[in-house]
Amino acid sequence: MYNEKPKVVSSCPPSITAPIFEKTSEKSDVYVEKFSEKIRPTAVDAAFALVFLVLAWCYWDFQWHFSINDYSFKYALFTLLFAGAVLSYNALSGRRPKKESFFWLGITLVLGLATLLPYRASANIMYSHSLIANFHIFALHIVACYWSLSTSGRLIRKEKTSNWIIFDLINAMLILPFGNFLRLPVVLCRWIKDKAMGLFSKKKKKQSNHRFIALLIGIVLSFLCLAMVLPLLFEADKGFSELFSYKFMNFRLWIADLFQKFDLATFISKGFFIIPTASYLYGLAYGCVHGRRGDVIKAEPIKEGVKNAKVLPRLTVLTVLFSLCGIYLIFIAVQIKYLVYALWSVRPVGFSYAEYARSGFFELCRIAVINLCILLASNILCRREKKESMLLRICNVLVALLTLLLLTTAAAKMGLYMLAYGLTVKRVLVSVFLIWIAIVFVCVIIQQFKPLQIVRMAVFTGAVMFTLLCVLPTEMGVEQFNQHMGYDSVEESIYY
Repeated sequence: MYNEKPKVVSSCPPSITAPIFEKTSEKSDVYVEKFSEKIRPTAVDAAFALVFLVLAWCYWDFQWHFSINDYSFKYALFTLLFAGAVLSYNALSGRRPKKESFFWLGITLVLGLATLLPYRASANIMYSHSLIANFHIFALHIVACYWSLSTSGRLIRKEKTSNWIIFDLINAMLILPFGNFLRLPVVLCRWIKDKAMGLFSKKKKKQSNHRFIALLIGIVLSFLCLAMVLPLLFEADKGFSELFSYKFMNFRLWIADLFQKFDLATFISKGFFIIPTASYLYGLAYGCVHGRRGDVIKAEPIKEGVKNAKVLPRLTVLTVLFSLCGIYLIFIAVQIKYLVYALWSVRPVGFSYAEYARSGFFELCRIAVINLCILLASNILCRREKKESMLLRICNVLVALLTLLLLTTAAAKMGLYMLAYGLTVKRVLVSVFLIWIAIVFVCVIIQQFKPLQIVRMAVFTGAVMFTLLCVLPTEMGVEQFNQHMGYDSVEESIYY
């Protein structure tokens, strides 16, 4: 009984539900890598956080300290500083500018440096209050944000301007800057914390060097604090001031002179503008470089949404387009006499030049914009693609041709009005807009027969035309034309 050998108990089989910690998936590795990048910013990130803080200070300091006569200089200088900062941040972070970004960089630099042109610099006060100047500065801010997104390859189509440019602008001006709005203080604090932890975690033989560096930093910071406090203490108490009157007289005067212009109220008021501006600019640059919050708007969901939006039958879309074409043909038939007058620059009997030019001009321009929106919506919502439907392509061509006829009539009316009363900046802007939208409708016709990216073409054409308006001496040209033609500059009709 006692000689029996004990039974060998088999080992417990491995549990199927037990987690295996030795293996990690690629997804978790990516997550850990991304997480570690978030909590450990590089020295480049910290350095450019300070750079954009200085840029924001320059932006608002230029606004306060430069007079209106320095309008040309402050925007040109800030454009160069901003472009240099964005390019340097991308280069030091290992990102090369994309090919198309050089076009937008050129537009940004031309808009920023255009104010330094001789005919702009000699008329700063007049130009800074003009209508073109307001559009000029507004466009400069928009293009600079879009270029920052393009140069890092964060567009929805990666490297190219696409049909989704509206979403790219939302990304560049709202999502990335405000999604990374707190990156500036977070990056600075975490980088300083990592460096401080690194100083005390190394070997003891290097502690003396680290302590010396820490002491040196403390001395510099103490000096800055004392430089702000001591001048106030000198004024608060004469006894304390006399203590430094003899042996430390030179030091006292130097400290007093160093911060004699320091105004706490001005410093705080600047901070309310500088810190949010720096956070916005750095949030944009940080998001472009690292891609943080860059995937909020993705191409696939947009394409899927456009695909799901094709809900209208072809018959419905064709009915709408054919009805528009019919109405436009009836309108043209009724107004044929006045349309011919406009095309041949002849004033109808019973109309003044102002009455004839203004009658229906704005309505025709609005109809052109509405037709463009209708064509866009009909081709998006139609279940069948235009390449699959000959009738849909025919309707698109008819609407585009009739709209071009209406635009030609509107342009002829505007030309007749200019010949009668001269030029103004508003009339030049309206004429350029008519040319641009006519180019868009020509592209619509071409697209019915061969592939063409209309949005891309329209954006590039509009950017070049508007940049030329800002570069060329438009105001001077208007004045010289009116003087040469002998128009009265105080005529009431010139206010349009």
